[in-house]
Amino acid sequence: MKSKTLKSAFYGVSLGAVILCGQAIAGPVKVESPDQSIQVSGELVEFDGKIYTISSAIGIVEVAAHAVNCSGVACPPTEAVKAGFLVAGALHKGDIMKVVD
Repeated sequence: MKSKTLKSAFYGVSLGAVILCGQAIAGPVKVESPDQSIQVSGELVEFDGKIYTISSAIGIVEVAAHAVNCSGVACPPTEAVKAGFLVAGALHKGDIMKVVD
């Protein structure tokens, strides 16, 4: 009997954790550039560590996390933002630029 009680408690806690995690990602956020010249507000749909996907008044918007500050209840902690870099340029002056990610 004790085993069934512990198993039921474990499943209840697990289900609660799944529900809370699912609710944590969906919520209102505002991302803005460091100089506050560009802002996007809406519902956070997804965050993969590099890109915020936001459902805004103009549709789905994807914003690079390293380029903005996020505020709102659904924003992930700042340590969740993965660092990265991008190198772009043309081999010779006048060549078409190719972006390598």
